[in-house]
Amino acid sequence: MTPVPEAYVNGTAPSTSTNTAESSSSSTLPASAMFDSVEDTVAAFSRGEFVVILDDENRENEGDLIIAADRITPEQMAWLIRHSSGFVCISLHPSIIEYLELPMMVPQNTDRHKTAYTITLDYKWGTTTGISAHDRALTSRKLARVGELIDGGRRNAAGASQEVGGGISAEQAEEERLRPEDFSRPGHLNPLRYTEGGVRKRRGHTEASVDLCLAAGRPPAGLLCELVDPDSPVGDIAARDACVKFAREHKLRICTIEAMVQWQESQ
Repeated sequence: MTPVPEAYVNGTAPSTSTNTAESSSSSTLPASAMFDSVEDTVAAFSRGEFVVILDDENRENEGDLIIAADRITPEQMAWLIRHSSGFVCISLHPSIIEYLELPMMVPQNTDRHKTAYTITLDYKWGTTTGISAHDRALTSRKLARVGELIDGGRRNAAGASQEVGGGISAEQAEEERLRPEDFSRPGHLNPLRYTEGGVRKRRGHTEASVDLCLAAGRPPAGLLCELVDPDSPVGDIAARDACVKFAREHKLRICTIEAMVQWQESQ
């Protein structure tokens, strides 16, 4: 199989810069040398690149590959699936979930970390079964477009008639095929409901994904999936050192949720 060029991975030409600690053993370095700044991570994210975000070692101790959903390509989606668990999720602002009338997956969430899954979905138009990289990328872009229109409607369409939710007019929703009924359910993409207040309220990858979108000026829809340790013969989820190694090998920015919290509190 031909490897996906780095330009597909990052959505840009390959970087010529060298990241901090690229050639060093991560386990022997302090955290300040292992990770990139939040500012550099947000900048890469805003360019449509993948970033790696780590939660606390005493929580899940996992790194997620995260990318903005609004311009995700089939090639990028295929790369994400290849290097992750494949259980691709999309973190959505509550306004998107409410507009699309997506119920939560279960009435009582007993998950240890209270990850807020809704029912799954696929976009109906231009897709086949919904599981391919092409189909999941298209569904992701359409969900991000809903978020973009909701935000734009709130900012720019005050007093508009026939609003069907969050600033999207009935005419626009029908023209762009972005009505709730344009998404079939169940499907193959896993939406997560973002907790308003972000990582300062809940220190999870769900919140980190949308917080990155907001910081980067992108629609509030972020794709995420757990990074798999490439050196594990049984597909173990990558812990901190494996995540750092992967990020350096693929020239991806990497930072922690704790750093995002501190950065937000300093703004």
